[in-house]
Formats: sequence, C-alpha cells, structure tokens
Amino acid sequence: MRTIIVENETQSLAYLEDMLRKHFKQIDVVATAESVDEAVMQVVAHRPDLLLLDVEIKDGSGFDVLAALGNYSFAVIFITGFNKYAIQAIRFSALDYLMKPVMEAELAIALHRAEERLKQQQVQQQLSTLLDIVNRNDKNDFILTLPMAADLRLVCLTDIMWVEGEGSYTYFHLANGERLMVAYGMYTYLWLEGYGFVQTSKKNMANITHIKTLCKKDYIHELLLKDGCTKVHVSRIRVDMVREAISNWRKKN
Repeated sequence: MRTIIVENETQSLAYLEDMLRKHFKQIDVVATAESVDEAVMQVVAHRPDLLLLDVEIKDGSGFDVLAALGNYSFAVIFITGFNKYAIQAIRFSALDYLMKPVMEAELAIALHRAEERLKQQQVQQQLSTLLDIVNRNDKNDFILTLPMAADLRLVCLTDIMWVEGEGSYTYFHLANGERLMVAYGMYTYLWLEGYGFVQTSKKNMANITHIKTLCKKDYIHELLLKDGCTKVHVSRIRVDMVREAISNWRKKN
C-alpha cells in the first residue's frame, strides 16, 4: 500500500518508518509530512492508499488535514499520545488508532483492517462521520458507527437497548427490534461504559437509560428493560457494580 506518514516528532517518525521497513513489506512509504499544509500537499501529489496520521501536528490537527481534503480514497490509521476527545471521536467512527509508542502487533492488526476498509469502500462514510462528531456542538448526542458485513450503520446510542457478545461477534439490540451484528468481540466496545452503558456479565452490556429495574429470582439477577419484556442477565459478581452504576447515573441525570 502506498502510504504517507503525517508526524511532526522526528523520533516517532524514524521509529515508525523503521518498523514498517523491517516488518511490513506491503507498505511503501511514498512521503512524510509534519504540518497540515504539507500533509494536504503530499496527499494530493501522491494519492496514497493509506494515511498514518498523528492527531496533534504542527499548525493544527490530523482532523484539519481530513477537513481540508474533503474526499477520501485512502484509509486512515490515527496515531496519538493521549487526547481523550480525539480517541472518543475515533472510536465512535469505528476507525483505528494507535497509542504511542506504536507496537508492532497492534500496527499489524490496524493495517489489516485498513486493507479491508479499502476493499469494502467504507472509508468515505467513516471519515465523514468522524468529522461530524469532531464538529458536533452537542458532545452528548453520540452516533455510533457499526461496521457490518455489507455496509456501515450509524446508530444513536439512545436507540441501543443492550449489547450481547458471542465469541468474535457483537450484537446490538435496538429499541425498534433490530439486532445488528458486527464482527468484533464485545471487548472492543467495553469503552461504552463511559457513555451510559453498564457491563452486566462477561457477555452483556445494558444501556442504563433503558433499564426499568434490577430483579432477583431464585438467586438469579436480571435487568428488566423498559420495553417490559427484555431481560438481561447480571452475573453474581457484577450485581453490586451494576446497582452502583445505575444509582450514579440516575443521580447525574
């Protein structure tokens, strides 16, 4: 893949180039850039397949690069130190990011996913969604991008009742009755606990806004959701954590 690295830290750039050269022969680094203007110029000139894009660069951010380009025929893997809001936006867009220092195994996974996105032609929609999240005025009005087998689905968090993990797959149960499957294990979405969800067992999470009550019958705990019929299992070791999460959320809201 023809690749451009956008990184303004000399050491980080050298480290990344060396790793790609030694371990990823399919990657051809055609250019590097340190600033927003330089990155835009290099992308226009070289038309890459992949952009390794640092979130924080000279004279702006990686998001500014994408906003300036507008159309995206390339995949993007973000690289960042710790920028909480940037990571949040990238996660909601179902894109990949790597924390510095970049680890070889994590880079390998991200590169494979980037290749799949290019094949499935999902790049334009995902990056457009990302910029929409970055520019959104209401930071609590979140849209989650779900990469499904044939396309991408954009789903409001408030529409998700509960989440079910099954091996390498995760099922999102919506209030309208839909059951959406993505080919990622539920561990990929555990960060949703910071956005109104609570993990009830190894395999399940529930949206606190949809919880009616916590029930117990014959030593088995379950959440009864507000639709009046859906029950979500709560493992014994998580009962107190679930009860506390519900209480804390209701105090704040």
